[in-house]
Amino acid sequence: MEPHISLTGLVKFVVASPSQQRKVLRDHKYPDPDGLAQAKYYQEATRAIMAFYRNGHDRSWLEARADALIARKAGASEHAKTKLDSNAAVLRSHAKHFSSQGVDLVESPKLVYVHAGLDIAVTPHLSIMERKQKRLVRLRFPLQRNADETAKVACQVMYEAAESMGLDLPASAFRVWDCRSGKKHKMARSRSRTRSDIEAACETIVDLWPGIRPR
Repeated sequence: MEPHISLTGLVKFVVASPSQQRKVLRDHKYPDPDGLAQAKYYQEATRAIMAFYRNGHDRSWLEARADALIARKAGASEHAKTKLDSNAAVLRSHAKHFSSQGVDLVESPKLVYVHAGLDIAVTPHLSIMERKQKRLVRLRFPLQRNADETAKVACQVMYEAAESMGLDLPASAFRVWDCRSGKKHKMARSRSRTRSDIEAACETIVDLWPGIRPR
């Protein structure tokens, strides 16, 4: 099996301790059904947020979508109820912190970051025009302790992928939006250092991959 990792996995790997890094790789090399399901955990919220910007809805529309998710809890399993609650909470937070006014959704480029033999899909959740500026946005749903650090890595990977594919976009175009906190993260000022950290992580992933064994 060739080495592979998702953008989310790469971001986790870059900021993780050595023992945590091996767990990240094990989860990708030997995924379990729960892990695959987790990757789609916020699918309901993602679709609603994309529709929110695509159609220029006001915030009450997102609130209504959240109410509709809560209504679906009747008769659902405990796991499904928790998932619906989580997605509804994301929509309510997004409605509180973000607005579709002045934002136009445009077609998202299919970006791929390539280094050390790894091909990592980094397609943004949203590609928008905001104040006449194009933005490529990754959405983040759960709150994270190291939110600033991980966001800088995600922005840098998007930037590198776009640059390698010939997209002429400034560093300010790449963002991570925290749906729960409302913070809009930008790229780090020390981009060369972040780039070096990402490249080193990819090389380490390729080196460690053959020795990763299932538990």
